[in-house]
Amino acid sequence: MPNSGRTVILLNLGLGGSHGIQTIITSASFTVPDNIYDIYISASGAGGGGGGGYSSSYSGSGGGGGASIYRQHFSVTPGTVLSVVIGSGGAGGSVGIAGYSGGATSVGSLFSLAGGGGGNPGISGAGGNSAGLPGGVGSVAGEDAFNNVPGSGGGNLLGVGGVKRAAAGGAGIYGGGGAGGYSGNAGGAGDDGVVIIEWER
Repeated sequence: MPNSGRTVILLNLGLGGSHGIQTIITSASFTVPDNIYDIYISASGAGGGGGGGYSSSYSGSGGGGGASIYRQHFSVTPGTVLSVVIGSGGAGGSVGIAGYSGGATSVGSLFSLAGGGGGNPGISGAGGNSAGLPGGVGSVAGEDAFNNVPGSGGGNLLGVGGVKRAAAGGAGIYGGGGAGGYSGNAGGAGDDGVVIIEWER
């Protein structure tokens, strides 16, 4: 589920000088501003989709959250153009089908953050008992289902997983995994990744 239209709020607490910030939610390029040698990046890989529920009695497990970092420092050279790739959220599984893994988010050669894994579906006689794995550092696995109770999606340092409910699974936010689908319903979608770049003069 694309995260366009959402707002990221980061507080500037006691930072001197001119503080710049750019939030990137679709793949693009970022040019390091003049006279800037240090940047701070918060980012996440995409969330995995929740598994679909099965028949009328067994629900799917949640997708894993994408790996994430928060205000990590990087030394850069002014004028350098960095390629920013935003991972796409994994689709939720249809009825009885596993969710799909989220894509990786990367910034040039600075880092790559893996997406979360897709949640398993409910099967005959059991709820999805193997939730989506986390993408890595700074992320949480999805939640297992228990019979007809679906699993919530896993979150990360920037976003939250989809909420379980007696319907189709809820979608994640900012790299969060989708919740598993309630019995006979589809799983929720994992959310796309995000990159937030900060700097000050």
